[in-house]
Amino acid sequence: MKLLKILSLFMVFGLVLSCNDEDPLPEEPEGPPSIVQLASDTPDLSLLVQAVTRAGLVESLSGAGPFTVLAPTNQAFQALLDSEPSWNSIADIDVAVLEAVLLYHVFSGATASNSLTANQQLTSMNGEAVTVTQVGSTVTFNGVANVAAADIEASNGIVHVIDAVILPPSLIEAITKTLRMVDSAEYGMVFTDGNGMTLYYFARDVKGNNNCTGGCANNWPKFHATSINITGNGFDPELVGEIDVNGEMQSTYNGWPLYTFVNDETAGDFNGEGAGGGNWYVAKPDYDVMLANDQLVGNNGESYVVNAEGVISVGTGNTMYFTDFNGRTLYRFVNDVANQSNFGGNPANWPLFTNEVTVVPSLLDAADFGVMGTGQVTYRANPLYYFGQDAARGETRGVSVPSPGIWPIVNRNTPALVASGD
Repeated sequence: MKLLKILSLFMVFGLVLSCNDEDPLPEEPEGPPSIVQLASDTPDLSLLVQAVTRAGLVESLSGAGPFTVLAPTNQAFQALLDSEPSWNSIADIDVAVLEAVLLYHVFSGATASNSLTANQQLTSMNGEAVTVTQVGSTVTFNGVANVAAADIEASNGIVHVIDAVILPPSLIEAITKTLRMVDSAEYGMVFTDGNGMTLYYFARDVKGNNNCTGGCANNWPKFHATSINITGNGFDPELVGEIDVNGEMQSTYNGWPLYTFVNDETAGDFNGEGAGGGNWYVAKPDYDVMLANDQLVGNNGESYVVNAEGVISVGTGNTMYFTDFNGRTLYRFVNDVANQSNFGGNPANWPLFTNEVTVVPSLLDAADFGVMGTGQVTYRANPLYYFGQDAARGETRGVSVPSPGIWPIVNRNTPALVASGD
């Protein structure tokens, strides 16, 4: 025991001598780094550091706090960049958008993982709630981001590393309401919402109004764009419009209302194509011919229907017929023969349809359309015309001129004309 006391005295004496010899005092152990320092020292959080720097949040997140930060990994940020065609790097993201996203991952106070409960809502620094959707071995936020590393202490708070970037609900809504266009292998350029969900046209909407109500509206929700993210590829922003549908706005393109389909589960689905007996088809910017389905009303004010055999009669009910992309009805003349027009009257009364047809709804075959030497387009060798007195889209005044059956509408039931001798 005496020996231990003597050794202790020597140790104290030695320390005193060291101090008297002006040797530096041993450095105090460093405390944990700040949240920003911690992220900067972690290679797998380098994209987060870039994002925080671009958004101008370095000083804020280096403050006293305390903060709780959900820190997405590089892989999580790369998945975010891959989800947006116009984002190739953090530098491509709008600063205001980036700030909103990052502040959605920051909370006031130091919240350890063991203090979280399922369905708990945390108010983020951007004012929107983040929901804890799972606790236990894995903590999950908003059902999309799992905690990969929990409770990493920083001098000004706690960091939980997560495997996905969580988007604020307000931003998700804004993204969803963005009109986009994708190049699909099957249909070419197709309109989508901001999440890549396919948009559709409805043949009943030929006159530019929404005719999908009741149960139809449950299956085919209206689409309303608050922003557009499309350039080139035949897209004309001047053709984007909107209509009021019972107090709610719906976007249109070239007068055709736009819808999504509830049975499309993921981006790139086209389950609505041809649905409803061919009334629904994918929305594109470059159709040459459209499918319309409406009540035929002649120039005499009478209502008509056309049966599957092409016979016209007075009656109420919808008939399928072709229009151009502007909704102007197409007709044929009963006295024409294969690829030859026999109409010799005033061309102002029955103008020729001369827009070459290459892009049509998938229910049609573009090969059925041709062009005569005069430039007039044919369908199954039937020369196609407009009626000069159809003043508005979807009008079918020509069906009664000079009497029903002389100038029929054209649809998928229109028979092919065959040249004599063939």
